[in-house]
Amino acid sequence: MDFKHVEKNANKKNPDALPDVPVKKTPATSQPVAKAPEVKKEPKKEMRFNTWYLENYGKEVLKFDSEDDVSPSYGFVLINCKDTQVVIVGKCKSIMLEACTNVKIVFDSVVTAAEVINSKKVTFTIKEQ
Repeated sequence: MDFKHVEKNANKKNPDALPDVPVKKTPATSQPVAKAPEVKKEPKKEMRFNTWYLENYGKEVLKFDSEDDVSPSYGFVLINCKDTQVVIVGKCKSIMLEACTNVKIVFDSVVTAAEVINSKKVTFTIKEQ
């Protein structure tokens, strides 16, 4: 007769199984991810379909005051502007800011709406009531 040695901690379902050994997990060394250098794009100011598009401006004052620049049918869209001030003299259709930081808008009147999308530190000043 063959007798097998049975330990007290043995698994009853499989007596030949090895005892459970805790596995040590080594923490993954987190290396700081290097940010890609921010590429400075050229400022762009263009009129498309009765809308002024102002992109990538920084630390500047933009003034729209002539009848050719401002009309109740013209809109203004600022994209990715930082530390910029825009002065709109007259009534405009709409104003929209997207991905802007520390932007100040001074305007007389707006027909429909002023929108702010994904922006920080935005100031609107209305001169006309």
